[in-house]
Amino acid sequence: MMKYMNRTTALFLTVVFLNALYSNTLPLHYDEAYYWQWSKHLALSYFDHPPMIAWLLWLAGHFGESVFVLRLVPLFCMTVSGMAVWRLTHEAFGQAAADTLLLLYTFLPIVHIGFLLATPDAPLALFWTLSLYAAWRAVFPRTGDGKAWGWWLAAGILFGCALLSKYTAVLLFPSLVLAVAFSRKRALLFSGRMLAAILAATAVFLPVLWWNWQNSWVSFLFQFKHGIAEEKVFNATYFWEFIGGQAGVLSPLVFLGLLYALFRFLSDNLYDDKLSFFFWPCVFPLIFFCHAAMFKRAAANWPIPAYASGLALLSWWAASRDWRRWKIVSLTFSIFIVLLLKAPGLFPFLPAKAVLTNQFKGEPQIFAKLHLPPGVAFLGDNYGPASLAAYYLPQPSPVWVLSAPRVSMYNYWQQGKELPKEGFYVGRYDEKDDLSRYYAKVERQEDILYQEGGVNRRFFVYKTAQPLEAVFK
Repeated sequence: MMKYMNRTTALFLTVVFLNALYSNTLPLHYDEAYYWQWSKHLALSYFDHPPMIAWLLWLAGHFGESVFVLRLVPLFCMTVSGMAVWRLTHEAFGQAAADTLLLLYTFLPIVHIGFLLATPDAPLALFWTLSLYAAWRAVFPRTGDGKAWGWWLAAGILFGCALLSKYTAVLLFPSLVLAVAFSRKRALLFSGRMLAAILAATAVFLPVLWWNWQNSWVSFLFQFKHGIAEEKVFNATYFWEFIGGQAGVLSPLVFLGLLYALFRFLSDNLYDDKLSFFFWPCVFPLIFFCHAAMFKRAAANWPIPAYASGLALLSWWAASRDWRRWKIVSLTFSIFIVLLLKAPGLFPFLPAKAVLTNQFKGEPQIFAKLHLPPGVAFLGDNYGPASLAAYYLPQPSPVWVLSAPRVSMYNYWQQGKELPKEGFYVGRYDEKDDLSRYYAKVERQEDILYQEGGVNRRFFVYKTAQPLEAVFK
């Protein structure tokens, strides 16, 4: 690795180190706390997502339970992902393209968000890029690699790990099939090596298949309904929100540069063996999610792994065509957006709703000061506040979700268990009616107000006793 070290890689590693320090300045996001709860209930899979993030947080937990330690998981994933796609770009296109790629990657807004959040997107980015690299070595073996059986198996295993991270990883497979089909190596699609890679990926993914089989395929059904609209009615608002989201997470000039590189040189990208390998794993997922966004609101982060190969292709065209001015302007703009996200104090004109760090304020600070009597359970109105309470309450307390807008793993963990005899509810919504479905005695307490840095939040508080049902159904 040292022979590749230069100013660009040194800058990247410096930014990684600074992000490690920054990660300790913000409390956990409610999604992170939820996945941390998963790591306390290890399983083959979960209702919401496959299990990889829980397994990684469980491993990190052996070194401590602090925010800093838990966030080493996404930091590691995004760092290795960046180095993997940089190495892939170096092997495919040379040093200049690789350095351009790493500069772009270092200051992408979504990468800086990825450094921070311990969610399934982090291991997905890691194993997607590692799968891509292994597939590259399998399809384009070096002299002495022979038929590259080891790389084919590695590609299958790593793709299986990507599937264990997030279901959207499945889009990588048809993308690579298209990439090889558009090359002179299409005979590989019918080889024993391809079959071995598919079998290896299936074997790695078996835990999720087994869990879903035991639970009536609920996780697959939930994610399918979550991402795909049942009624195909075009909604322009959803579509343009999604496109705007892509421009935001990449930064507008990088996103426009990518679209230009993909379609201005379409013929080369389709029919050059190497370029096709990078083109399809970017374009196919983008087309898939753009189509989904025409009919249902799609999250901006869904197609993020696809940009690994897209940025490599963009970097090749930028380096080969000497887009020096574009690189300078786009990097400057990307850095500005990153500062807006992570150092909003530098921009006092920002409205409170536009400040990303404000999403981390409220429950963590309130729950850290909340002392419950022994045996009294914390009652949450959703998986997020309940998980934050489990992490931040000063003393260990039972944590329950009694009524929520959607199913979560709490429904599985609580099923068939006796309801707590006493509870304490703190939430942003007045849930007296829902609490009264479970408890005969529901007493309103004084509201808690949270005010800091333009954030004003009101928390309703109730004490409950005398459960009406013996067990949770």
